[in-house]
Amino acid sequence: MIFGIILLAIAAILLVWFIAWFIITRVNGNCPLCAMEKIARPSKLTIDTTDAPNYGGATLWAGPAGTPFAKTSIKI
Repeated sequence: MIFGIILLAIAAILLVWFIAWFIITRVNGNCPLCAMEKIARPSKLTIDTTDAPNYGGATLWAGPAGTPFAKTSIKI
């Protein structure tokens, strides 16, 4: 019984907060539905590494030339 009352109280607080946010956003001239869509939709964040400096990452050859391991490289 106490769990239900606590859950109902939390739901009521969240509902009041959402309605207040919706009204405040609308009064400020913004679109609350557009804001909710931006929050719900995952962003397409990409990282451009074309101009990234090389901080090491030298390539070491695993074996001497002529061995089966000559073409294997290990990055540090």
